[in-house]
Amino acid sequence: MKKSLFDSCVNITDVKLRDFCKDLHKLSSLQSISLSLSQYDEITDEGLNHLCEGLQRLSSVKSIDLGFEYCESITDEGLKKLREGLEKISSLKKLEIYSARK
Repeated sequence: MKKSLFDSCVNITDVKLRDFCKDLHKLSSLQSISLSLSQYDEITDEGLNHLCEGLQRLSSVKSIDLGFEYCESITDEGLKKLREGLEKISSLKKLEIYSARK
């Protein structure tokens, strides 16, 4: 698998993000991932930490697109730590993180 798009995900919480990310390393050939998690107040900085840890295990990922528009429980500090963590992925060529507040 080279590309995965996860759009319009429903009922996403920190726990569900943790469970999703725990097995991401099994997608070892994944080169591009796009994940839209807009408008979920149940996602916090803890969920971003799970996401970062999971994405860091993707050894061949080149492109990551993440959307967190109107996720009111995510802080600027959490987004900053996510970006800093993902920028450490040596194979990564493109990183886009979108967020907006109401």
